[in-house]
Amino acid sequence: MLLIILIALVGEHLVSSQGYYYYTRHERNGPFLRNIPMWIIFLWIFLIQASYIVSLLVGLKGLSACLFSGWFASLIDFVFLEPLMSRMMGLWLWTPVEKGYFGFIPSRFNRFTAPPGNYITWLLFPILANCFLGIILILL
Repeated sequence: MLLIILIALVGEHLVSSQGYYYYTRHERNGPFLRNIPMWIIFLWIFLIQASYIVSLLVGLKGLSACLFSGWFASLIDFVFLEPLMSRMMGLWLWTPVEKGYFGFIPSRFNRFTAPPGNYITWLLFPILANCFLGIILILL
């Protein structure tokens, strides 16, 4: 959890400082830590860990569970988080960035609530975090 918190804080700060998105100062966002609502950190922990638990509950193990956790987290972000919390509630707003981390993705693919790079991040980070967790558990 500490690793997820650290990466969430650093990642959220770095990516949001690039101008990809910003969190609105709406009262529903609650208290902020610099430019990030505190609840976002717990959302990262919950979604990453819950996606891994779901993969275990469907009978997957090892690397398969880690891979599924990434797909599941990305799907939850695509279907639920972005449409509800960004588009409908306005808790964060996306802005176009010409030369950002995912500048290699053509702008014609930006057809969803969030840019494709967001969904790539939600695919890869749970895979890496849960694989790291699996390795630590094996070593203990």
